[in-house]
Amino acid sequence: MGFLDDLVNKAFQTDQDGRRIFHPVLLSQGYIMQSEAEFQRIRKNLKIFWVISFLWFLGLLPLIPVIGSQGDLRGAILGVYFFMPFEIWLYFQCRHLKRADEGLMFHERIVKRAAKVPIHLLLVYEIMSVGFVVAGILIIIGDWRHWLYSLASMVAIGFFGYRGIIAAKMLMAKRQQGNIN
Repeated sequence: MGFLDDLVNKAFQTDQDGRRIFHPVLLSQGYIMQSEAEFQRIRKNLKIFWVISFLWFLGLLPLIPVIGSQGDLRGAILGVYFFMPFEIWLYFQCRHLKRADEGLMFHERIVKRAAKVPIHLLLVYEIMSVGFVVAGILIIIGDWRHWLYSLASMVAIGFFGYRGIIAAKMLMAKRQQGNIN
């Protein structure tokens, strides 16, 4: 299971003090692993989570056309149904952990994260964020009378717009650090 190990290992980093930091999402705040046992527990649970998520996704694939043909609201519920388990799992795994970036100002956190994320991932993330914002705007322009499309588009514009700004700030921080030309 080399792919699964690589996927799980990318969620953990070691900081300058030698502490292990768990980053559940690429641009998220990190959580400090207090002990080796805690690290092993979260690592094992993360592997289990990824296997279950993959099976969950495969199980939902045949349902997408069926739910989509029955109305937009049910399609929106499918999206929540897919992403909600990750949020619930993340809450229960990290609720007792100390945040790694506590006490740092927003700009300091951006600079610290920018040093850890490879430039190619930041560029892909920025392009995807801009793409989702543009798609959201086009959906609103194309079908502005349908309230659910407009609501979903506004949420996408807000979420990916914010993430795009964060990625852009990280790219600028990398440039200031001299990591890119």
